[in-house]
Amino acid sequence: MRKLIAPAAVLLAGFMIFTGPAPQAQQGPRDPAQAGGEEIERKGKTVLAAFQSMSPESVFGTLAPWRRNEFDLHRARLRRDVDRKTIEWDTVDKLLHDKRRGLDPARKLAVSDLAGFSNLTSAQFFGLFFGMYRLATDSEFSTQLASEWFTTRRAVGEGGFDDWQRIRMGLYISELGGYVRFENLDGFELVVCCVADGGTWHVQEIFFTAKSERPTTMDAAIEAMDKASIGLDQRLLQAKMAEGEQMLGSMRGQVRVAYAKAGAAPKKLTGATGDTDFGAGVSKEELDGKYFKIRDTVRGSKGWGALIADPKEEGLQWVLVLFKYAGGGGEFRQYDSETELLAELQELETTGWGESD
Repeated sequence: MRKLIAPAAVLLAGFMIFTGPAPQAQQGPRDPAQAGGEEIERKGKTVLAAFQSMSPESVFGTLAPWRRNEFDLHRARLRRDVDRKTIEWDTVDKLLHDKRRGLDPARKLAVSDLAGFSNLTSAQFFGLFFGMYRLATDSEFSTQLASEWFTTRRAVGEGGFDDWQRIRMGLYISELGGYVRFENLDGFELVVCCVADGGTWHVQEIFFTAKSERPTTMDAAIEAMDKASIGLDQRLLQAKMAEGEQMLGSMRGQVRVAYAKAGAAPKKLTGATGDTDFGAGVSKEELDGKYFKIRDTVRGSKGWGALIADPKEEGLQWVLVLFKYAGGGGEFRQYDSETELLAELQELETTGWGESD
């Protein structure tokens, strides 16, 4: 006698025959590659359209938040340098408006002083150092940029790229990333590199190449901003140090004139040549410069003299000039401290300097 199968069991078996086993709980898509390269291509086309508009603000707005923060940081550093007065307008003016190498030769930003430079937005600094304001002055470039573009390659992966591609995308750890490359009829190339974060793609790096020129990148723009800050500061420092040498050079000339007239070396810079105290005829006002003050005493030994310039602000070095009374030329030396300068000068006065002794 056959056993009857319970009706519930029959129903369950039939359900499984027609539907298969109970489905696994659905897992979320791999972040965020469900759309594959299509989503990256759409992101890239947004960047391309922003480039074609030649609007730095539009391009800047497509960047990942942390990339925009990098420009905020370097902008803040430049503004700090302006506030500290370690940058002067003449150097900024040349950086921006030099006809051959300036970042904004057509003066589209209308920056006319340090306050205007300091008040530029991060997007405007991006445009400057990415070269967008300079490129905008070339009418042929604008025409070529507007020519037809084609998507020539795109890729998405995690750890599947070679080192060169990973460096281009900024993938320094095991991140999900991808890129899309566009080329146009006139040989321009735009590569947009993205990384996945928070369920979406973010623009990590942009490589833009006009014909056979070297590519412009965000990393290069940030590096240029950093170098500009250092460079402007260095140029100002060099200009300030140059004042010390120029003043010493002028005083050296007057000491030599006094030596030629009297046949002996003056003991100090101020005072007339015929005075008992024997000076070189320099006024006290001539000793005081903007960044340096020259010491009145003429140091040295037989046949040669030495003059000292003291810095009037922090960050500048002490300057010493050594020279022959009856010859041309001389030697400038710079010191980090007054103690170091005086110790070396005292030794020279004992052992001699050059061929004078």
